[in-house]
Order: sequence, then C-alpha cells, then structure tokens
Amino acid sequence: MSHKPINATQIAKLAGVSRSTVSKVINNYPDIPEDTKNKVLSVIDKHKYQPNAFAQVLKGVPQTVIALYAYAYEVDMESDSLSSLESPYVMGIISNFIKAAKNHNHKLVVELIEYGDDEQEVELQIRKDFDSKTIAAAVFLGLSNDVTFIDNLINDDYRIAVLDREVKEAKSSINIFTDDSGGARLAVEHLYEQGFNSIAFIGGSDNKHSARSRLEGYTKAINKAGAEHVVFDALFSEKSGQEAAQKVLAMTSRPDSFVCSADVIAYGFIQTLREQAPDYLDQIGIVGFDNSPFNQYQRPALSSVGVDYSQIAVTTIEALLGSTETTKYTVPMSLYKRDSSFIGR
Repeated sequence: MSHKPINATQIAKLAGVSRSTVSKVINNYPDIPEDTKNKVLSVIDKHKYQPNAFAQVLKGVPQTVIALYAYAYEVDMESDSLSSLESPYVMGIISNFIKAAKNHNHKLVVELIEYGDDEQEVELQIRKDFDSKTIAAAVFLGLSNDVTFIDNLINDDYRIAVLDREVKEAKSSINIFTDDSGGARLAVEHLYEQGFNSIAFIGGSDNKHSARSRLEGYTKAINKAGAEHVVFDALFSEKSGQEAAQKVLAMTSRPDSFVCSADVIAYGFIQTLREQAPDYLDQIGIVGFDNSPFNQYQRPALSSVGVDYSQIAVTTIEALLGSTETTKYTVPMSLYKRDSSFIGR
C-alpha cells in the first residue's frame, strides 16, 4: 500500500519547529543552529521527504536557477492590446534579467501567472519549486495589490524580489521600484518649459504601484505649478488611449498637452487623433512612459519617460544573491525627448 507523501508542514510539526525553519533548512540558510538543522534533516531522512533535493543540499551542490514570474492582467490578454507580455517593457525586463543572471553564474527561467489562476495552486507550485531546490530565488513582475499569495511566501522567508508592488519588509524579501512619481514630474516640467499650459494626464486606473505613482507625480507637479488637474482614467492599453482621445475630442475646451501613463496609451491616443483631428494633434504636446523602441517610429516621434532595464536587473539580482541588509531599492527614471513634446515641430 502506498502512503501519501509527507509535506513540509508535517515535517515542521514532527521536528517541533516552524514551517519557515523547515524552509530555511531546505534552502541551506547559514543562520540555523546546527542541532535544529540536524533535527529537521533527521525527520526528512526518516520520512523520505524530497530525497534527491536534500542529497544536493547535503553535498553542498549550489542551486543556480532564478525564476521570474510575470503576471498577466485581464487587459494583458486582449487581442488588441499592446500591453501584453510581448510588450517592450516586459521583454526589456526579461532580456536584461537573463543577462544579469548569467553574469552571476545563474540561469533564468520565466513563468507566467495569468489573471484568474487559482492563487492557492500558484502558491503551492512555487513552494514546491523552492522546497525541491528547483529554484534558488524568485522575481515577481507586475503583481497587483489584490494578489495575496506573495505575502504568504514572504512570511516564510523565501528568497524573493518583487518589482512594482509594495510588500512588507522581511529578512529575505527585496522590493524594487522605479521612480515613477519623479518621472511624471520630469514630463510635466518639460511640457511647461516648452510653453504648454494645460497639461492633462491619461492613466492611473491600473491596480499597479507604477500606475498610481505616475498619477501621484503628475498631481504633485501640477499642484506646484498652481494649475488645474485634468485626468482621464485609463488602463495600460492601446484601447484606453483610443477611448481617452474620444473624450478629449468631445470637449469644448481641450488641453494643449498630455502625459500618458504608458507608451501604449499614447499609441492609441495618437492613432485616433490622426484619423479624426490631425490639425489638433499637430498642435499638442505628448509624453509617454516606458520609452519603447517603437517610439521613434511614431508620427510624431514620441517623447517618453523610461528606466534603464539593465540597472533594474543588476540591482535585483545582486540584492537577491548578495548579503546586503537593504530591502528596498528605487531605480531613477529619465526623460527621452523627441518631436511629440515640442511646440511648432
């Protein structure tokens, strides 16, 4: 008769330790007392829990795989959206993480978490990947605030880095942010310097840290200038840009410039205006976000706020694999100026 395999929670109970302690022993953490480690390993050996993985741990074989989990929102799976996982932003992150991992003698595997996936199943699989030593660390990209499994993993001290989503501080978790608020401020200040006076914002509806931060930066910059807020809610999608353009065209008094919370929003916005109000398009200023490679091929070429993907990747990988006690990092953003943000172009 076959017996149901024992799990890590049962191992913890039998060894008289916490679940996180079992996780630390599995992951070969150096701060576990030797007698505690031996107690846990004894239970593991007795119950034949993940014997192959533990043979590697006991032999000191290093684990050199980092997993990058990319989260796909509902809007990311729309056929007409350029904000999918094929977007320049996500591809820029992934390609630079592959390079950064390789430079530290690690490999990167990319996993997809889709909108609507069962969170418990996702969490269980990630735990299995850690506990079986399949992966040494994990990076999460694009999680919304209502995704809660990440907090459970952080509570158990798995080696995790989270991009663009606030998580509570824990010994083994790393938070990486881009200075989206500062980037929006750069965009607003640039448009004012070019002589534009009525600056609107398109975005802010996405349940992402970056979306909220970009709106916050715009609001602060407008307040500082003593000007009026004009905000059009939009998701990170081309469709949202098209919808915002229709709202603008219905106005009797229109803004003379726009900060778009993502380049894909600007693409839809520009496309609609070119078809329905080309003269108005030629008079306004537009700045996007993410500095996509396609921006130079827009008409007009799109100015955009962007971040150095390589710096994000290097900062994250070094934080994950290093011994630093720093848990939060903010990567600065820059404004890349092209024709779209200049009067009389």
